[in-house]
Amino acid sequence: MAIDADVNDNPTAPTDLALLVRALQDSARLADVTAPKSPWLPPLADRVTLAQLDAVGRGDDGRLPAIPFGLSDVPHEQAREVATYDLNSSGPLGIIGAPRSGRSTALRAIAASIAHLTEPRDVHLYGIDCGNNALLPLVSLPHTEAVVARDQLDRLTRLTTRLQAEIGRRQQHLASSGYADIAEQHRRGRFDERLPYIVVLLDRWDASKATFETVAGAGLRFVVPHSAGRRRRRGQGRPDG
Repeated sequence: MAIDADVNDNPTAPTDLALLVRALQDSARLADVTAPKSPWLPPLADRVTLAQLDAVGRGDDGRLPAIPFGLSDVPHEQAREVATYDLNSSGPLGIIGAPRSGRSTALRAIAASIAHLTEPRDVHLYGIDCGNNALLPLVSLPHTEAVVARDQLDRLTRLTTRLQAEIGRRQQHLASSGYADIAEQHRRGRFDERLPYIVVLLDRWDASKATFETVAGAGLRFVVPHSAGRRRRRGQGRPDG
């Protein structure tokens, strides 16, 4: 009875399950039984670099390579796959996570991957930074046209006006040339006539939706982080505003 009381009062004492597992491990070791393969993959590394992610080059048909930006678990297949963003076919991309979960880092990884895999003539980057200026370093990339902070309302107005005008120009150009979209223009058009994709990275949308209006259109690709509390699917439409 004294032993039982001591075990119950000691929170560090091993449980019955722990003792059973230890006994089975000792028995397997004595019997030279090989441990079965674990049904679970090892934990993800604390840091994954873009150099560790497989990247596919530009296709012969003018398609841009898929943009890798992370490594994701696929639990139901007990596998991992490279998370990519396909400029040729994807719509707006929403990145969901709690504060300090790496949403801004994901945007920067996408920008760095675009700069690594494409030419400035293929993709133009714009940043709307409504957070802590995490997108400001992107101005050093040759692909970056502008990064606008949330307190720069005049610049934001000029940027959205410029993007809206560019959307209208592109829609007219594609229609008059007989192309359904920019991906088709890249496949069928002349190399020197290809329109660049425009990628707008919008950081901290949740913190600024009451202030800013955003635009989406032909050849524009939005990448927008959301807080984990907002239930949205990746790539679903424009942000609620």
